Amino acid sequence: AIIEKEKIVASEEDIEKEIIIVSNLTKCAGSTTTTLNLAKYISNLGILSAVVEPPFCSPTIFHWMGIEERLNKDGVAGKDNFYSYPHEIFKGERLKSKSEYIFDNIVWIIPDDRKEMIKSWDYNQMIKLIYASSVAPITIIDIGDNLFHDSVKPILASVDIILVLIDPFPTICMRENHKLEELLKLKE
Repeated sequence: AIIEKEKIVASEEDIEKEIIIVSNLTKCAGSTTTTLNLAKYISNLGILSAVVEPPFCSPTIFHWMGIEERLNKDGVAGKDNFYSYPHEIFKGERLKSKSEYIFDNIVWIIPDDRKEMIKSWDYNQMIKLIYASSVAPITIIDIGDNLFHDSVKPILASVDIILVLIDPFPTICMRENHKLEELLKLKE
């Protein structure tokens, strides 16, 4: 017997705006890898998604995805060739419309790691970053291990999905048990 998979086809118009937070329970549990894989999976379905990386600590996605090399390959060199939404928001600048960098059917709303590191980030800046682009129906936010950061905690109750990656080492999970308890309270 031959069983064929039924192909699911959805258009971007069929999808309501969805906001997904991907977080680590502990440092380096895999939120960035999961964010990028989830965005690529959605991209393969033909649906435009946005990857958002708030500027907590050192940004990683710009470098990991080789965006500077892609820009140079396209013949656009220099530090001003990528519109870094987090930097513009941090400076209090009015955001330019249609400045999204899109490749592989993914909108990249991430900090340019060639620019100066952003030292502080608040709730209002986070909201502006999440809604900086309205072209993608699905927004995936990689917050690393900053689940309870002052700019993130107030939005947890209003996002559609929260994925928390748990480190497989039991001792590390035991140390972060208080975070798990807070998440379970939020679920209720």
